[in-house]
Amino acid sequence: MTHTLSLLPRRACGAWATLAALALAAPLTAQAEVRGSVHLQNFGWSVVDLDPNDGVAASATFYPGSFESSVRAGVTLRGQDALGHPLPYSVNQSRTWAGNALFTNAGRSLSLAGTQAAAAMGGPVDGHRYGFRLDGLGSREAVQARDYSRFETASSLSSMVLLAPNTELVWTGRLSLSIEKTGAGAGMRHERGRAYLSMDMESEDPIFEASYHKLLDTFGRAPGRLSHEESLSFVFRNYSPYETPASFEMNLGTYGYSSANPVPEPGTVGLMLAGVGVVGFVARRRASPRPLGSAG
Repeated sequence: MTHTLSLLPRRACGAWATLAALALAAPLTAQAEVRGSVHLQNFGWSVVDLDPNDGVAASATFYPGSFESSVRAGVTLRGQDALGHPLPYSVNQSRTWAGNALFTNAGRSLSLAGTQAAAAMGGPVDGHRYGFRLDGLGSREAVQARDYSRFETASSLSSMVLLAPNTELVWTGRLSLSIEKTGAGAGMRHERGRAYLSMDMESEDPIFEASYHKLLDTFGRAPGRLSHEESLSFVFRNYSPYETPASFEMNLGTYGYSSANPVPEPGTVGLMLAGVGVVGFVARRRASPRPLGSAG
């Protein structure tokens, strides 16, 4: 008796191969998102007399002509606009306020599709009630390559300060920093965020220095949230028996970048190709002619 090949397995294998090929070719979606914030509340300064017996009261005098302050909000987008229309190029927007004032009230904000940035500073400095709020969001859902969004918010203060002999200048406030990155979908995603605060004071003659730096960075980290909170105390001391000028500078802000690509990740591609290979191997085995059997 001669055995004939069954067509059903070949049809089934062909159907599986077709589905696998379609799955491999189908565009994938990906969503990348990063959020950042820097809040410094109840900010202000006070002085301490390091030598109450020297007959000179502790004091700190700010030079008005050296005041510089700024706030900035910026966003960048490539992908789709607010109406869902594809953008063939990147859109960059930024708004900045800068002036010769210290502890002023100012703010800037911007938003594009899925991307926001806001920066504000203000409030009365008396009683340690001045504050900064810097927030950003970058969210990118991609169905085409090279879609990304970026935000940046920043603020700065700088001034020259004249310190009386044996004076300690103390800056205090409530600091909160956070960066969070999330993502979903089978395509490639990349999110990175940073939040920072730096304060520096320095005098030249005699040389006294003080620095404070805090940075959160998600580089090399799995999706999740980084945060830091503390009661800030930044101290600069003039131990000299003479009046001493010193420079003061503070910078704070947050930055975020999120990109999404509908191309599947290498591991996903490997699994798909392996599946197609297995299906093809099984189909070939079933299609190979079998030896003819003899009737008993």
